[in-house]
Amino acid sequence: MTRRYVILGNGIAGQTAAEELRKIDGIEILAEPQLSIVAFRLARPGLDDVELNAVNRDLMNRVDNRKRVYMTGTMLKPSEGSPKGQGRFAIRICVLSFRTHMDRMREGFEDLRAALREVERR
Repeated sequence: MTRRYVILGNGIAGQTAAEELRKIDGIEILAEPQLSIVAFRLARPGLDDVELNAVNRDLMNRVDNRKRVYMTGTMLKPSEGSPKGQGRFAIRICVLSFRTHMDRMREGFEDLRAALREVERR
């Protein structure tokens, strides 16, 4: 059985993740891929950064709780008009191992889409 590996050295992992994220309605890429890492969030019109941060933490936790992939989060600088000191929470995909298989990437996006459906029902 042959498996297709994600090749980190030329940035394919980050590019692949960004391409998949762009296919999902409501996803905003906050930082374009740098090698194997990309930052994004679910954007919902009418919510301020505090509310969006809570929604995105929930989304990330729902993906992580499936225990097939692990996404991390970070706080970015506040956007214009945000309450003083309130940054933007970003979810990060970071592929660290050169032995990461494409099927693992697919599983991650399956979990993200399932978590999005759950969040949208709230």
